[in-house]
Parts: sequence; C-alpha cells; structure tokens
Amino acid sequence: MDRHSLEVLELNKIINLAAKKAQSAPGRESVGQLQPLLDSEAIERELAWVGELRETLASSDVPLMDFPDTAPILEKAHVEGSILEAKDLLDVAYFLSIAAHVVKFFKSRKEICPFSSVCVESVKSDEAFRKNIERSIDPSGEILDSASPAIKNIRREIERNREKARSVLEQSLQSLGSPPDSFLTLRNDRYMVLIPSQARKKLKGIVHDQSGSGAGIYFEPLQAIDVNNALSKLSAEEKEEKLRILRELSSTVRGSEQDLRQSLSALAALDSAFARARLSNEMEASRPRISENGTLRIRAGRHPILFIQGKEKGFEVEPLNLEMGSKFRILLISGPNMGGKTVALKTIGLLSLMMRCGFHLPAKQGTEVPVFERVFCDIGDEQSIEEQLSTFASHMRNVADALNEAGSSSLVLIDELGAGTDPIEGAALAKSVLEELESKKALSVATTHLGLLKSFVASRPGMRNASMAFDPETHEPLYKIEVGIPGQSRALETAARMGIRKEVVERARASLSEEEREMGALLTELESLRREVERDRAELNSESRKLSELTKDYENKVAQLEKEKRELRARAAREARNLVAEARSLVHSIKEEIKVAQKRPEEITRLKRTVDAFDAKSGTSEFKATAIRIEKCEGAAAHGD
Repeated sequence: MDRHSLEVLELNKIINLAAKKAQSAPGRESVGQLQPLLDSEAIERELAWVGELRETLASSDVPLMDFPDTAPILEKAHVEGSILEAKDLLDVAYFLSIAAHVVKFFKSRKEICPFSSVCVESVKSDEAFRKNIERSIDPSGEILDSASPAIKNIRREIERNREKARSVLEQSLQSLGSPPDSFLTLRNDRYMVLIPSQARKKLKGIVHDQSGSGAGIYFEPLQAIDVNNALSKLSAEEKEEKLRILRELSSTVRGSEQDLRQSLSALAALDSAFARARLSNEMEASRPRISENGTLRIRAGRHPILFIQGKEKGFEVEPLNLEMGSKFRILLISGPNMGGKTVALKTIGLLSLMMRCGFHLPAKQGTEVPVFERVFCDIGDEQSIEEQLSTFASHMRNVADALNEAGSSSLVLIDELGAGTDPIEGAALAKSVLEELESKKALSVATTHLGLLKSFVASRPGMRNASMAFDPETHEPLYKIEVGIPGQSRALETAARMGIRKEVVERARASLSEEEREMGALLTELESLRREVERDRAELNSESRKLSELTKDYENKVAQLEKEKRELRARAAREARNLVAEARSLVHSIKEEIKVAQKRPEEITRLKRTVDAFDAKSGTSEFKATAIRIEKCEGAAAHGD
C-alpha cells in the first residue's frame, strides 16, 4: 500500500482512535499493526467479526480483556535455567485467568459468535498451573506457606527460634535490671539488645556496634548466639526453597511457552476486533458491502474524524451521498473554496481504506465500496523544500505516479487538478490527465476551479460534473455534492465572508466580463432550479410514502376482512356439522325409543314434541320423516295396534 496515500488520508488517526478502545497493551499493538487487506474474503471475515462483537458488546457480561503483555516474560523464561520474578508469575496467572474466562464465554456462544469462537480455539487456559501459581504466591509477590511443605516447616522453625531468641534477650535485660533506653532489636539479621555502654562488663557476649551517641552498644548475649546461628541457617534454607519454588514455576512457563504465545496472539487479535467494534459503535457505523462490479455507493457517509469531533463539540457533519462506477468513472467536483470539496475527497478515500482494515463505516446501510488495489492521492500543499520541488511540481509527481500505475481496480483522488500554473496550460494538462485516467478505467475523483475543464467534462459520456451546493440567499456553503452540474468557485462571496471590504469585492465583480457574469448567473439559476426540483421531489416522495402507507393499510384491512370471512365460514361449517351429527344421534335415539314406546301414547306424544322442537331448530328432512313416523305410531296406539 502506498505510504503517501495512507498519510494523506490519515488512516493512522483512525487506527490510533481504535487502539485507545483496546483494553490490553497487546490489543493496542495489534490494532497498530492493521494494514489494508486486498483479499475480499478476508475483508468480509473481518467485517463480519466486528459485526458479531458489536452485538456481543450489547451483552452485560462481556469479559474483560485487560490481560498483561506476557511476551517479555516469555522471552525471559525462554532462557534455560532462568528464574522469573514473582510478579511475572502473577502476570502469567492473571493472563491464564482472563484466557479461561474468555474461552468459557465464547464457547457458550458458538452459534452467535462463530468468528470469536474460532479465534479462542487456540487459547490454552491451564487452570491447574494458574491455581498452582496462586497457591504459591500472594498478590504482593510473597511466597506463601502453601507453596510447599518444606517452606511451611522452615517458617515454623524460624518462628519458634525467634520466640526463643526474644526470650533469651528479655532475660538478659532483666538480669541488668531493665535499664532505661534498653530494648530488643534486629540488626544485620541477628537478634540483640541495645544496652548502656557501662553494662557491658555485666554480660558475656559480642558487641556488634555502638549507638550514634556512644552511650549505648548493640550487644548479642552469649546465650543468643546459638539461636541466632540457627535462625541464619533457617533463613538461608527459606531463601533456597523460595528460589526452588520460583525455578519450578518458571520451568513450567518455559514448557508452556508455545501455548502461551499462541494464546497471547489470539487474545490480542480478539481485543483488536473488540476495539474496532467499539469505535464502530461510537461512529454509529454500519457494515459496508464489498462491491463486486466496481460501483462505489456511499449512503450518508461522514468523515469519521469530523463526525467524532462533531459529537464531542456539538456540531453536525453533513453526510456525503455519492454513486459512481457504473454510468461514469470520472467525477469532477467544482464549487466554492471552503465548500467541502477536499473533505469529500478524503472521506471517499478514507472510507475505502477503513473497510479494507475491517472497520464498519460511518454511513447508512446500502453503502457499497470496491476493494481498490491501489489508492493514489494528490491532496493538499506538498511543496518540498528539501527536494527543491515547487507546489506544482510536487502535485505533478503524484499525478505522474497515478498515470503510470493506476488501473481498473484503482482509486485516484486529485485536489485542485490543473491549479498552480497558467490556467490555460493547467486546463489543457488536466484534460489530458482525465482522458488518460478514463482510458485506464480508474475510478477517479478530482476537484477544480477551472471553467475550461468543467466544459470538457460535460462533453464526455464517461465523466460527470458535480458541484458543492451553495445557498445563494445566505451565501453559505451547504457541503453537499450535487452530481450533474458544475459549481461556481464563489471567490468573491468567500472573500466578502472573510472580511475583504465591500468596495474591493464590488470592483472585482465589475471587472468580470459579460460572458463570465452571464455564466455565473446561469449556474446560479441552475442551482436554484435544482433545489426547487429536489424540493418537489422530496414532496412527491413524501406524498408517495403516504399513499404507499394508505395502500398498505387498506390492503391490511382487506386481508383482515378476508381472514374474518374465512373464519366465519369455517365456524359456520363446523356448527352445521355438529348440528347434523347431533340430529342424527337424536334421531337414532328416538327411533329406538319408539320401538319400545309404541304401546304407550303418552310417550309417543312426548317424543313428537322433542322432534318438533328440534325440527324447528334444524329443519332437517330426517326429523320430518321421524315426526311422520311418530304420528303413525300415535294412530296405531289409538286403535290398539
């Protein structure tokens, strides 16, 4: 990747912003090593991974990633026989603790976090070793009694001998009558007493030192010498056992070096992805699509640095909307100074680089960016005193690089094309540059103030003019790209806004040729007409949306009525089937009872009433037939049949 383009487009500032979002030093280092990728599949993976982690960040139990940088520790441990310090081993234990938590977190989310789950597969969390370190060393770095039975026994003996030493010394002081300003003390790792110099002859022992005033001496009584010697030996044994414990733990680190390095690399990559996800959230970004056909489509894109500054300082950044690559591949932007042309160039270039680094972009859904293999930039004043190059010469060197090396998968961004020299020659050169870029099919965006160049672009089918919108009423730039018509430089309006006296500006306006004034008026009228068309289009779109909503509401209501109609029909059918079934059952029952009750007129009368009642309810022919049969039974019963 061309270092010059990276510097001009300030990708490093985005990477620095992301690095601050990492929670670990290795994570920040991993972010700092980000470079634009060229492989579309790799870019897709990074974009998907960041998207996955943005959803994960919405969870309340996201694991901390503030693991220590164990790389220097592993370098020390790599040397055979080396002994790590206790604090280094504690860092290893904390690293293993973080690793275990991260692995557990993502293993339980394999379905929703596939990329992170794959990443942590290479993370080894040796729980047994971590617990061994924590059992051996306390948080302050001291070796614990639980580190080994030997050190526990040694310390028990040390404490017993200390008690014995204190007892011997107290007895010595008592034998002297406990003189004033005398006390027990530890000097040069030996227990002794500070006593008056004149009391020296009353005790046997060794004088180690004299007090500052000379009135007292540091004295080790004869009875304390053996105890102090025993303590010295035990202290040496304790020190040796501490070293043995540290040596053993260091050896385990050395044996796990490869696993620990692999785990460190994986966690650093995960922290880097988390950092990009956090920055994407701050930028209110969306995941871009990789354009397969070379079309660049930016939906409400914003320069990320300006957008973040705007959030902090309370100003709005005008979004960039642009689509090119299918109908035309060369775009020439003109318009007023301080109107946003250069910001537009940098936004296009920076967003393309950010996508290749796996960042989501501060733009709306539907943003689509090709993977540009090369990005060429000529933006800003690049005069080189050291190389004795003028501003124009520096620009031409950058343009020459683009013309020599750009291809169909390149993005070329040129600010103030043709400027810095004679306008006529500059325009002629600029035309030729654009023709060459068109022949190379490089997606190119340039800015200019040259009228001749605007006319040239208007005559080319593969090129388009565009302007930075300007409010003719307030004389303020609107920072919007309007593709289709060239813009005016508005030099006089800008000069007036910057404080040039009115009479100076008016004299300059009067010196313009009639043709120039007419062209300016025509462009102003075109801008006004365009805004009117846009307002009408916006109103039409609004009315269209309302009509669409009403149509959808009507369709929903019709669908609901159809649904209710179907439900009523189904319910009626069910009720009819139930009624028929009930009728058949009742008919069958009555027929059976008729057979039994033919000799009893009163029963036949009751059954007829039942049939009549149900007949009124159902009107079925089967019940009518049953009623006729009952009447016949009544007649037969009356005649005794």
